[in-house]
Amino acid sequence: MAVSSLRWFLVLLGTRFPCTPEGVDTLVRAAEEDLTRFFARDKLEGEATFRGQDFTYLYAVERSSDRGGAVYLEAEAWDGKAWISRRVGQFTLNEVKWNVADCVCKVSLKPADDYQALLEAWEKPVNVLAYTGARVSSSTNLRELGIYTNAESGGITDGTALEFRRIDKGQEGDVAGTDGWAVFLRSSSWISGTLTHGGVRERMLLLFRLVKRNVPMVLDDDGVTYLPVDLTATGWEVYSDDRTVTPPVAHYVKPPQIAGFKPYEITHYNDWSRKYGAEILLLPCGAASPGTDYVQVTGPDGVNLGGEEGANNEPECPTCLNVREQVNRTNCKSLWWRFGRFRFTRGIPLLEALNHVLRGTLPRLAPTLAADLSQHFSAATSYATGANPAANELPGLLVAAASDVKRYNVSDPARKLKLTLKQFVEDLCTMYDCGWFIDGNGKFRIEHRSLFAPDPDTTVDLTGGPAAGGPNEYEYLQALLPRKEVLSITNAISEESASVNFREAAIEYEPAETNTREDENTSTRTVTKLTGDVAGMVLSGDALPDDALVVLAPGPGGLLRQGNRPVSAAQLVRRYHRFGRVKLTATVNGEPVVFAGLRPQRKQAAFVAPLCDLSALPYGVTVHTSLSRVATLQQARWNMASGQVEVTPLLPPLTGLGPATGLPGTPKQFHTGQFNQDQFA
Repeated sequence: MAVSSLRWFLVLLGTRFPCTPEGVDTLVRAAEEDLTRFFARDKLEGEATFRGQDFTYLYAVERSSDRGGAVYLEAEAWDGKAWISRRVGQFTLNEVKWNVADCVCKVSLKPADDYQALLEAWEKPVNVLAYTGARVSSSTNLRELGIYTNAESGGITDGTALEFRRIDKGQEGDVAGTDGWAVFLRSSSWISGTLTHGGVRERMLLLFRLVKRNVPMVLDDDGVTYLPVDLTATGWEVYSDDRTVTPPVAHYVKPPQIAGFKPYEITHYNDWSRKYGAEILLLPCGAASPGTDYVQVTGPDGVNLGGEEGANNEPECPTCLNVREQVNRTNCKSLWWRFGRFRFTRGIPLLEALNHVLRGTLPRLAPTLAADLSQHFSAATSYATGANPAANELPGLLVAAASDVKRYNVSDPARKLKLTLKQFVEDLCTMYDCGWFIDGNGKFRIEHRSLFAPDPDTTVDLTGGPAAGGPNEYEYLQALLPRKEVLSITNAISEESASVNFREAAIEYEPAETNTREDENTSTRTVTKLTGDVAGMVLSGDALPDDALVVLAPGPGGLLRQGNRPVSAAQLVRRYHRFGRVKLTATVNGEPVVFAGLRPQRKQAAFVAPLCDLSALPYGVTVHTSLSRVATLQQARWNMASGQVEVTPLLPPLTGLGPATGLPGTPKQFHTGQFNQDQFA
């Protein structure tokens, strides 16, 4: 039923009075283009012009001490039975353009909704560590983080290893600082002499480094030469290679950058047991491990964690260190370092942290229970992946200050880490392919993209009326069809493998039916504050900022699931970025994957729908047009004076098509001899 009349009201200093604005009859409901926003907003189209008495009222307030408040514009439409009222916009007098001579003022109105209030506040920094609820502990170990030691049974030939090496003090200048070697321990303790032999100072240095072995090389553009992968962005440098295998492999090294680490200094024999407490232990040669908290610096058979010479290279103690008190006495000991297990005791449940920041930003949007923020992050069974309670890590996610993860054993934890709701929400949505909105109860929500997939069972039919579902005209949205989509996490450096890359995950499609134009063929989404790279924090903490927020994924007993790999960029994309893709088949970091849903890729020409207002067109509604039964809406324009609603549908991709048929033959019109054959070679 068409609207037959429209009237307007200004709400000024709490008083509502009629007005006659010009140029703002149309209300546009448009879906937000930001991929982390799952809502549409109603905005008045154009600029409102006020004259005469309207100007007089507004200018009177402009010239008063009360000019700082908001002014609201309300519209009432008559549908034949009743006046339907809605607040359609707001502005402040600072935003008005004044023409005092002609008694005219003009202003572009903002939406008068909770979204406007939130967006104006959500860059306010909030200290997430001021959360007063209970903290939750979690833990992991070197093996779970993908770091191995050759002191373990059988040794390791692939992956990342921690190596140690013993050298003489005189070699420090030549060896330390090269090939990834950094100083781990210096010993200059006094070794007592005898009647016939004077005492001496110990000259032992222990070095350590990280090694990444057997990384396959890649073919150069010439298709013949193999080149090592460039890992310098994450600190790795090529140390050696092996071209006897196919494909050839390269070995990389880098120094550990453990936050707060300083080389151990042994200046007296008693320092081994007294100076560092239980951080380093000297045990009898061949003794069993003192526990999972420790890694063995010395190794079996004279080989230490893959070191070229090993940390135990004296013949008197082929598998241990000769830690002598007297020059003529052998004292073989195995050395252990408490760096095998890491306990993080300051975790905050993810949704509790988010609700804390929300309360510090706009309290009225925060639910009483943090779990009500998100079904996606709180439900035992994941609606996005189908993972059962045992496999679904989302309800147990924690966040912790990067400084507390890097310096996991300090007694004085971080007390301040400020971030904005905008940073928190956009990073979280980008990682898990979610979006945020304000629900029907006026509360903030964050849910997964799959919740808004088109539903053919709840379709609004737009095929009636004179337009009959719109013209059979459409165009492709090239910006939505990149050949490559990248998830990049700024505060991450670990790249264990293609499927466990914390720093980056790249979806690549076959070029057909994608946008392959230069500078348009790649879409990148970046996470700037959150990260899941626990290995990077523990082993290379000095390369990462203290004010990052680490997302932890503990399982039963608090042990991080697979060394926190579920929060790596590659795993996030493979598990959660499965809907709204360009194509159903692609590769993620070179490994094949099949996705679950596609995004709209075409825009149908706008047409007038058989509707009299916007009430049937909420965000995410599925509509039936002449070109699709499962279209969605880019926007709807409601002319409140005429009651006419114009819609612009978005169409799903064309799928399940067979080969082209019925094409005419192509007669030979030119002789090839007319052309330079080289241009067709």
